[in-house]
Amino acid sequence: MYRIIIIVLLSVFFTISINIFGQNQEDFTVLEQKLNKKALAIIDFHQNAERLEQNNKLYDLFLETLHKDGSFDYPFDSLETISVLRSPDEKFRIITWYVPLVNGYYEYYGFFQIKDKSANKKKIYELTHPSEKVEEAEFKELNHKNWFGAYYYDLIHSQYAGKDYYTLLGWKGKNPLVRQRLIEPIRLNSENEPVFGQPILSYKDDYYCRAIFSYSSRVSMELNYDSLLLINNANIDSKQIKTSMIVFDRLDPIEDSLENHYQFYKPVTNISDGFIFKNGKWVFFPNIDARNPEREIPEPERIELK
Repeated sequence: MYRIIIIVLLSVFFTISINIFGQNQEDFTVLEQKLNKKALAIIDFHQNAERLEQNNKLYDLFLETLHKDGSFDYPFDSLETISVLRSPDEKFRIITWYVPLVNGYYEYYGFFQIKDKSANKKKIYELTHPSEKVEEAEFKELNHKNWFGAYYYDLIHSQYAGKDYYTLLGWKGKNPLVRQRLIEPIRLNSENEPVFGQPILSYKDDYYCRAIFSYSSRVSMELNYDSLLLINNANIDSKQIKTSMIVFDRLDPIEDSLENHYQFYKPVTNISDGFIFKNGKWVFFPNIDARNPEREIPEPERIELK
């Protein structure tokens, strides 16, 4: 008799759980559609104030949605102009987007969501991009309150000596004349808060917290990660090997006299550089001949970036 009662109770509990899960999925689907509609409508307005007001509505709805139970497990993978990147180990995800202003500038928004599976809790950090410029950002570790501000399109997970390393690849419209790509390591500190930037980029005889590449808004720059890349490089004994690597276009000014005037920088034809993850560091390798006969490195799917 007791066995039958237990079986019945478990069956009822399982049925209720399935119904609740299905209802939650349906609710998040509706919310995702509303979020996508609000995001797409931003550029329909022709004044900055109107675009920012529409973005505020998007922001508030997104924050409210993320605070709902089960939000961490919902992918939000149908959002067309908002990037949602989840760490492969399911520890966190980062959500970013930007608002293009009518004067050619951009504003950046985002959330960082952490799930503590053992306690079934979630933490949500609002990413705040300060209006003042962050001086020497290449050497600064930043938090969610003074975020550098970018649209992230890839998240790389590496491991060394039992430790996890996370690296973001991002795009930033700095101003009407200059665009930027960046490589930005990220970690969780002892308080389980996100820290943007980490001095693990070995580059130009120094260690950088993030690599920032600036170039003309008239051109596009490639900066991508490939986990199975065939390379030929004199710095690796001139041998052709397969490796995981961040590969990017080399940038130079169109004339030597325009050095440090980044609105005149463009990619050098057929010359790429890269970073290889080695012993817990991203090590710079110049003059990469990167070839992958199996597949091409894809462009970000969510939005066309230059």
